[in-house]
Amino acid sequence: MAASPHSPNSSFRRLRGAHSPAEFAAMVRRAAREIGETVSCDARYIGRVESGEIRCPNYAYERVFLHMFPGRTLADLGFSPREAVRGRAAQRALPTPPVFTHLIHRSKESDVLRRAFMAGGSATMAAATLSLTLLGDSRRIPSRAGEAEADAVEDAVRQIRLLDDRHGADALYRRAAQPLRTAYALLDAGATRQSTEDRLHSGAGELAVSVGWLAHDSGRFEDARSHYAEALATARVAGDAGLEAHAFSNMAFLARDCGRPRESVRAAQAGRRAARSLGSPRLLSLLALRE
Repeated sequence: MAASPHSPNSSFRRLRGAHSPAEFAAMVRRAAREIGETVSCDARYIGRVESGEIRCPNYAYERVFLHMFPGRTLADLGFSPREAVRGRAAQRALPTPPVFTHLIHRSKESDVLRRAFMAGGSATMAAATLSLTLLGDSRRIPSRAGEAEADAVEDAVRQIRLLDDRHGADALYRRAAQPLRTAYALLDAGATRQSTEDRLHSGAGELAVSVGWLAHDSGRFEDARSHYAEALATARVAGDAGLEAHAFSNMAFLARDCGRPRESVRAAQAGRRAARSLGSPRLLSLLALRE
């Protein structure tokens, strides 16, 4: 029986057995790698599941748990139906994020941002990461982006993926839009070096995939489609086969969830074509699963 909003998830606790939360989290991460997923599972996450705080996992964790326990449903694992919990996280608003109003000198401001990204405390990290405005005011775009800006965009991708695991897509999606707009504003401004511009293209594209995933996981399918298309266009402009394959993989998954099986297969096949030159058996396997 699925856990109620305030009751511990005893079914999931039984599945953990004699393993410690940390040991079980390691098993979850290993199972994720087996199917080409990436989750930031730790003992704290396991504790949140067992306490009933996480009533339904995001799609990535759902695939991992069902892989770990074949033949079982989410209800068998003690979770509530997704439609019963969607939107709850959005009602628990995170603290208003600070606004970085301008860049006086890129090196100084970017150092401040990077420290904010890595600051302790998940709420602080969430607010800092999801206010990755770098500029805050779009009228103050730097004449050229440098390595610090590319670093910050890449940091945003990593942190948004981590925070999705901890806070859920509903709570993060709206706040993730500004970092994405800023990343593309930096692309429009240009970079000091070609290598930096290449990093910005890849980072902005991966950020579009991540924001698209937040939209997808929170049921905003049309928004997700738009973000994935933006990522795909960025990949093709930059000639980034890895990003192109990643975008197609997510598009295939989205099409499946939208009830478009043929579109899902075509997107997965396109992703496999893009991935052939990368030499990544794991990525090819994931795309084969999408088919």
